[in-house]
Amino acid sequence: MRESGASPSSSSRVDGSGPVPSIAEGYSQVRTSYLNFGEALFSDEEGKDVRFQAKDGTAMAHSAVLRAVSTPFRQMLSGEMAEGRSKTIELSDMTRAELVFFLRLLYTGQVDETDWEGHSGTPSFQVTVPDDAEPASASLLNGVYSAAGTFRGAPKFLNCNQVLLYRGCDDQANGPCWKLSWKEDGDDDDDDDEEVQDRLLLEQLWSQENVTEDIPDHKIGWDFSQRGGTENTPPSGAWTHDRGVGIWGSPGKQPVLVTKINNPPLNLLLSALGFAKKYIVEYMVRWLMEATWERLNT
Repeated sequence: MRESGASPSSSSRVDGSGPVPSIAEGYSQVRTSYLNFGEALFSDEEGKDVRFQAKDGTAMAHSAVLRAVSTPFRQMLSGEMAEGRSKTIELSDMTRAELVFFLRLLYTGQVDETDWEGHSGTPSFQVTVPDDAEPASASLLNGVYSAAGTFRGAPKFLNCNQVLLYRGCDDQANGPCWKLSWKEDGDDDDDDDEEVQDRLLLEQLWSQENVTEDIPDHKIGWDFSQRGGTENTPPSGAWTHDRGVGIWGSPGKQPVLVTKINNPPLNLLLSALGFAKKYIVEYMVRWLMEATWERLNT
């Protein structure tokens, strides 16, 4: 019989040190501890006993980890094969950066952008606009903006609603100015030749194609803008009305939040996918195929 005042949904540890965590809390703690364990194991250079010899350097790993995830590795690292005796695996078709990227993913299930410093890779951007945005709604403008060709020699970005994030014209004072613009359908029945040409260029702008001809900003339009960033990258953080140019699509002058998402370069994903296929690391093959397919189709 439960004592008076005891909670039906809580229990205490045997040693009286506090309440026992719920199943959900316990799962979260175990998962966090597992991720921390993977990071600690990946960082354990002293315990690594297998050397991967890449074409431009070496990377180390634990034989126990390799044997656990891959039948080919288990066979190679047996005492009967040369790799098992030397504890060295030659990979002359891979770079050290590709190996480190793969091994971190193998150990931790995560990636670290420091692993691809110096490698070409275009980031994406998470954009969140104010709820009072108009005339384009927040549901239209919000989302992840991924690279979609170039304009004015810089990357341009589109979200899933075909809203455009682009660098404004080069004559803007005080450095680059980046702008958000939604595609507004118009009536083209009475367009003259120049207007038809402009419309064709705008169609190209709101696509994955590179746009080599310039288009004045007033013909593209924008809902929000912000000075800053670089020639190739919009500014991250809060976009505010006082650093914008002209139109600000929030009657309440609320800020826009832009967060940079650093994606692994495609060549690293493809290299890791090829490696996982070759050595039959099945769970990584599935994940890397999905990640690569998503990148190729954005």
